[in-house]
Amino acid sequence: MAVKAFPAWNRILHSSLGFKHFENDREYAQSVQALVSNNYLLEEITCIAQYGQFFTHAVIWLEVFPSADNPEETDLALLGALATHCFRLKSLVIYHPPKLSPSSIMRSGARYIKPLQRMFSFNPSLDLSLCRVSFLSEGTQAGLCKLLDWYQEHNVLQKVACLDFSHGKMESTLRPMNSLVYCTSLRVLKCPIQYLNTQILQQLVEFNLQELCLISDVHTGHLFYDEQSAIDWHGLQLIPGRNLMAGFHTGLNQILVHYVFRYDDVVLCPNPYARSLALDSLCDGISRDVLISIADTYGATLEMFSIIEDVWYPSDDLVNFSDLEDLPTTFQYLASRLTFVECVVPGQTLDSQFCETLSLSECSESKFEPDTF
Repeated sequence: MAVKAFPAWNRILHSSLGFKHFENDREYAQSVQALVSNNYLLEEITCIAQYGQFFTHAVIWLEVFPSADNPEETDLALLGALATHCFRLKSLVIYHPPKLSPSSIMRSGARYIKPLQRMFSFNPSLDLSLCRVSFLSEGTQAGLCKLLDWYQEHNVLQKVACLDFSHGKMESTLRPMNSLVYCTSLRVLKCPIQYLNTQILQQLVEFNLQELCLISDVHTGHLFYDEQSAIDWHGLQLIPGRNLMAGFHTGLNQILVHYVFRYDDVVLCPNPYARSLALDSLCDGISRDVLISIADTYGATLEMFSIIEDVWYPSDDLVNFSDLEDLPTTFQYLASRLTFVECVVPGQTLDSQFCETLSLSECSESKFEPDTF
């Protein structure tokens, strides 16, 4: 009907102007009554078959993976459809199911890896992002290493531009993940910090690493990982002339490092590349010492500061702070030292005094953005 009423739409729909970006976001569809469907997969494949030749960017959320009970009807058919119809793709982002283990990805075999190989065959410069490779699974470090080796054997690992395996069960032994040095196209890496050391990071920087998101959680603490001894941030040799990302306030081309401290203790290490820091549902609350340490350690580089509360406890009224009597003074000190912060994400129900202090401080021009996460 729309095409009949507006004939020009037909021309737009059959061009890259109409379909620059494709994403099968089923959660959004389920939130809009008119978009609810009994067979999302069929409709998505039909759309790809009809308009896929015009897609230049695609984001695929894989929800149904092969299993013993249902080996055929899975979302891997989406990858096959993209490989068949989408010859203009410049970038592809794949989100894996939250509880999917690395071994399950390898068991999917040709239905997973062959479409990727085919897409690279007609576009070797395809920008591939593999997200949530180990999100809520019980996959171990050994399993992740085998998965990276599997990607490498099929000439996919060398093509990955963004790799995210920020969750999962860790080993009881502290070992760096040396398989990462084969990620020769990697620009963005999101992973537990205990997987890294200076040698791995130096190799990735030489390839073209631009951005790091480092997760420190209970596994990091249990392994007694010491960032200061494992990574010599000041000793990293950046490659002149590389297209690295510029910091907001420095204007310099440097790697950007984002820290996420989740649940466990906060142990800070001086890092000239630190650009953002998030405190995610710390079990023991946020103490005065933690905030003072953040101000003193990263005051000269931090551009974004976030305080996040666990979504599993929506009844909690406020972010959990300790040393409540010192909060006003602590906030003022924090605001005076974080002079380059461009964005503050204070969580859903953070005390307004923190926001007011950062917004009104004469020493800071921070921008307050509530409810960003």
